[in-house]
Amino acid sequence: MALFSREIKSKLLQQPVAARCGTCGRKSQNNSQSSKKCINPLQPSGNGKSKILIVMGSPTSMNNASGSWFGDTDVLLREAFNNIDFDLRNDCWLTGAVACYGASNIDVAATSCLYNLHKTVKELNPVVIIPLGIVAVQSVLSGAFSGLEVGDAVRYYGCQIPSKRWNAWICPTYDYDSVVEYGGGDISAMRGSGVVAALWFNKHIENIKRVIDKRPFGTCEIEPQNQVKLLYAKNEISEILQYIGNFDKGYAAFDYETNCLKPEVSNSRVLSASVCLGGYKKVFETVAFPMTPDIIPVWRTFLQSGIPKIAHNLKFEDRWSNVWFGVSVNNWYADTFLNSHILDCRRGVCGLKFQTLVNFGVSGYDDPVKPYISSVDKLNKLHEIPIEQLLLYNGLDSLFTWRLAIKQFKQLGIKAYW
Repeated sequence: MALFSREIKSKLLQQPVAARCGTCGRKSQNNSQSSKKCINPLQPSGNGKSKILIVMGSPTSMNNASGSWFGDTDVLLREAFNNIDFDLRNDCWLTGAVACYGASNIDVAATSCLYNLHKTVKELNPVVIIPLGIVAVQSVLSGAFSGLEVGDAVRYYGCQIPSKRWNAWICPTYDYDSVVEYGGGDISAMRGSGVVAALWFNKHIENIKRVIDKRPFGTCEIEPQNQVKLLYAKNEISEILQYIGNFDKGYAAFDYETNCLKPEVSNSRVLSASVCLGGYKKVFETVAFPMTPDIIPVWRTFLQSGIPKIAHNLKFEDRWSNVWFGVSVNNWYADTFLNSHILDCRRGVCGLKFQTLVNFGVSGYDDPVKPYISSVDKLNKLHEIPIEQLLLYNGLDSLFTWRLAIKQFKQLGIKAYW
């Protein structure tokens, strides 16, 4: 099953096969027409001893004149790295989302330069990649995750995103211009929100010390889709639900796939359910199954069992359990949506798909179901999707909810339940 395949929806996010010089709008040397080739493209600067690659936006006039990415806008970087005992020139490489100076439209130029940037990443093989600012974040994430709809790039600032394609940590943060702009235009007299942005910038740089010593993925990683068991037989489903409900040293994350948002709607239906059981350190079992009438009594028993239960935005599962199954969920323990908000109160960061991307480096597992989620007369079309795809998607929701909960427990200082 092509779980992670997807259709590229934006030219910016396509995986380039060659640099598109001449399409960036950069003027030629006589400034009369667009250049058909790169003129003095800046090569990466720095020694990269600690394998940290910093991706800026585009070269300044000083960068262009000196032929180096070091210059007038790296003052914040130098100070931030000095604070954590790193030397910017010796420990890092600097490069840009745009290689040449003078592009008339930096967004178009970044699209044209994607191939060059992605080629640089592959050649240097960094452990940590730090994109600075919106354009750099767009360019880096488009290379790390094919077809990703990046959306608001600012919401990635401060995240430490594992990229399986490059086996590197992507740690986005503010660029120099943003910090200066927030501070009133003068880096030497920072004030107001500029001070806040500078503080966050320094904090984001400081946090790379958490990941610099180890790449995110080992050689024996099990693909998430291979961790989900699809069950159809009543006896198998009953047996595993009874086992999970009686388990006394673990947590159970569960998830519903339904044909509408609200269970009170006429013809509402729970199409499938999934459960992920695990202890404090590892997953024991993840199962997904169709919700047929003969399974409902067994499912009610599970809902009322004593095992601590977890959901992402649990008000949805709680409401459907009460209305559709007629029972209250016993022993709710955590809501990973609310925990996400506690850890980061910005808008647009609490959804499970975003959290799965920035915490586990997985994107697009919902692509097979997206065309079926849209509602017509309050009902969606999820019943039309092949059952194997629906169950796999459902199971992955529970798996990532459980993994997210365990990570959040550690971040929030929550000890094991037992």
